[in-house]
Amino acid sequence: MVVGLGGHALLAPGEGLEAQRRRAAETARRLAPLLERGYRLLLVHGNGPQALLLELAQRGGVEMGLDEVVAATQGWLGYLLATAVGDVVEGLGLPRRAVAVVTTVMVDPGDPMLSRPVKQVGPLLSAGEAEELRRRGVAVAWDPRGGWRRLVPSPRPRLVVEEWAVRSLFESGALVVVAGGGGGVAVTTKAAGTVGVEAVVDKDFTASLLARSLGAEALLLLTDVEGVYEGYGRPGARLLRRLSLDQARRLLPTLPQGSMGAKLAAAVEFVEATGRPAAIGPLEAPLDVLEGRRGTRVEP
Repeated sequence: MVVGLGGHALLAPGEGLEAQRRRAAETARRLAPLLERGYRLLLVHGNGPQALLLELAQRGGVEMGLDEVVAATQGWLGYLLATAVGDVVEGLGLPRRAVAVVTTVMVDPGDPMLSRPVKQVGPLLSAGEAEELRRRGVAVAWDPRGGWRRLVPSPRPRLVVEEWAVRSLFESGALVVVAGGGGGVAVTTKAAGTVGVEAVVDKDFTASLLARSLGAEALLLLTDVEGVYEGYGRPGARLLRRLSLDQARRLLPTLPQGSMGAKLAAAVEFVEATGRPAAIGPLEAPLDVLEGRRGTRVEP
């Protein structure tokens, strides 16, 4: 099973970076019921603190591109997740076979999304912090969680370069693989070779791509909201428990592209290609989300 973990799974709004180890352990414990059911898991996590890391690097006078930031946080968060999940696996009496892979994804240099900042990254910002970013030419947008967040371009992933390595790890007995963190490092090819791209690929699209490529039985996209809402962020918003493909397609234009819209679009791509279910729901109850008791389930 492929499980996409929202960036706030490892860094909730208002928390400091020291909270990440504790949150990684919590996340691992919540995934235990899936492991007990016999699933092998491919975890694709968001990179909640990446804009903060970029900010810290810039304050220190370090020129650090988004590709380098994503690579750095993949190693950082991958280490925390693989260690925490490894402890859980061992506690279940299973071999400690959890590993993290730093992953790159090919994007199309002609993708129009490279010129459209839509992906929210980093922590929630105050109005003053948002205004300072605007003065520096950085796009920001309001997040219904209660603050402003930075916007960056988010092209679609076309190929996960290290897919062969992920496949080989599962074939050789891995129980949990962490890959595609932050959507993977966005790269393209030029005459000089492979180069990084100033963009952040949405991890949900990378999770869907890997789930399709590897033949996953299901795609779970776990986040910090209950599921897909009609009228999210407005009075009277209604949680949608089950969606057919047609219903999901009609709903897509009404959702924010860089957040829930991406999750639902990624789920639709997986269900269309495989005829298997995808589900979007709260991180604290992955088994309930899988079995339709919580969250939103997209079905063929």
